[in-house]
Amino acid sequence: MLRRVSLDQSLFLVGIGLLTWYWGGFIAPVLATHEIDHRFTVHGTVRDGRSFPGTLLAGKEVMIRDSKTGQVLLQGVTNQQGQFSLVLHLHNEDRGMLITIQSEGAEKTLELQFDPADNTTERQAHVDLVVRPK
Repeated sequence: MLRRVSLDQSLFLVGIGLLTWYWGGFIAPVLATHEIDHRFTVHGTVRDGRSFPGTLLAGKEVMIRDSKTGQVLLQGVTNQQGQFSLVLHLHNEDRGMLITIQSEGAEKTLELQFDPADNTTERQAHVDLVVRPK
C-alpha cells in the first residue's frame, strides 16, 4: 500500500538528500587535503631495472619512512602507468627532515626543502625508483 507524502515532507526529504550529497560529495574531499602550507607531495615512478630506461611497474607498493626513526609515514601503490603520488602532512618545522622513499628494495633519501614563508607554491618533490632484479 502506497503512502501519500505531503509537500512539506517531500521538500524535507529532498533537502536531506541534497545536504547528504553536498556534505558527502563536495566538502569531504576538500577536508581530506591539507592546506598548501601543511602538505608536501612526493610523486614519481617505479621502474624495472633490467633494461634502460626500465619498464614502468604497476601495482608496486611505495613507502615513505622517517629516515631518523624508520617509522612509516605513508604508503601507497603505483597506478597502471607505474606512477605514485603521496601527500605528507607536515609543518614548517619539518623543513630539512630526511625521508626515505622505498619500493621492493629500491630506496632514495630526500631532504624536505621548501620556503616556509611561501604559502602559495605547491611543496613537492619528484622521485623515480628503479627496482633491481634479484
